Amino acid sequence: MNKIITLLAGMLLVAGLSGCLSPAGDNLTDKKATVKAMSDDSLQEFYVKYPELKQKVSQAAGYAIFKDFGVDIFIPSTESGWGMVCNNATGEKTYIKMFSFGVGLGMGIRDFRALFVFKDQDNISKFINSGWGLGVQANAALRFGDVGDGIAGAAEVSPGVTLYKVTRNGIVLHATVQGTKIWGNEDMNAK
Repeated sequence: MNKIITLLAGMLLVAGLSGCLSPAGDNLTDKKATVKAMSDDSLQEFYVKYPELKQKVSQAAGYAIFKDFGVDIFIPSTESGWGMVCNNATGEKTYIKMFSFGVGLGMGIRDFRALFVFKDQDNISKFINSGWGLGVQANAALRFGDVGDGIAGAAEVSPGVTLYKVTRNGIVLHATVQGTKIWGNEDMNAK
């Protein structure tokens, strides 16, 4: 039994750390281009799945978009990734990382995109500067490439902040309480 627990803990750790790695690229310019390409590609995917989002994102104070990887093994779950916050008023981009740990019931592994839409500038500032969140989430997905789909939707994660998720690849069925930590990518944000 201890070997199984050790194996599961190791899988969670590896999965959690894999998403925290920086975007691909040999230098800062390449890494920023990788984040921008992921953001542009992911936004188009969200707009296809949720057509009303295009107007919501353009009228919002800003948004954050992440490339994430999640693992659920019975009771514990982790998510980790990288992305950027885009301030629609100033045009400023802040490169960020995230890690989430939760408890609940579930099983699965998935590569997904997360989009946070901010109602006002205060929401953006809190997201970047405090970077902590606690929420409840449920998800069901079976998708590999263009085959399959997922059941997700929008969830207000705090007043004025709405979260959307789209699964790229993976299989998952879970319901968890998640704690999330967001922090700036110091190397990419250096001016």
